[in-house]
Amino acid sequence: MSTRTSDTFLACEAPGQAPAKPACLLTDVDMPGINGLEPQERVRRIRPHLPIIMMTGFYDDAIRRRALAGGARDLLRKPLASDALISCLEDTVGS
Repeated sequence: MSTRTSDTFLACEAPGQAPAKPACLLTDVDMPGINGLEPQERVRRIRPHLPIIMMTGFYDDAIRRRALAGGARDLLRKPLASDALISCLEDTVGS
């Protein structure tokens, strides 16, 4: 599993490698310098069928509604319970 910048992810390729085919995007709503809902909107335009799972430590119904309205499959609460994350990933991309 590799970690990439959001720009590399959105381009879906790393230098010198064939384009990646990600199974889903797991992203945080709260990141330094950017709101997680912004990359969600960009991903929706570029890869409309890519499943998105969002997470946050500052959960409220307004954020949940915005995330789901923007196409997220789920909004998970941090700290994440490993079994909840695994279940969500299995439901989203298969086992």
